Amino acid sequence: MNVKSGIDVKADDLEVLWGARSIAQPLGVSERRAFYMLETGAIPGAKKVAGRWAITRARLRELFEAE
Repeated sequence: MNVKSGIDVKADDLEVLWGARSIAQPLGVSERRAFYMLETGAIPGAKKVAGRWAITRARLRELFEAE
């Protein structure tokens, strides 16, 4: 638990997934499909850092969990 904010934060949530291959695995899609999704903006919150796509595992989970 993050004591300052009172928000429960897990270590896995802070993990950054680097590259289309790493992002594709939890989504259950091919690396090529993940790259296409990243390039077209279908995964909001993903950013290019030094030429590589990156997103936190927590953000990815938020985007694809059913409402």
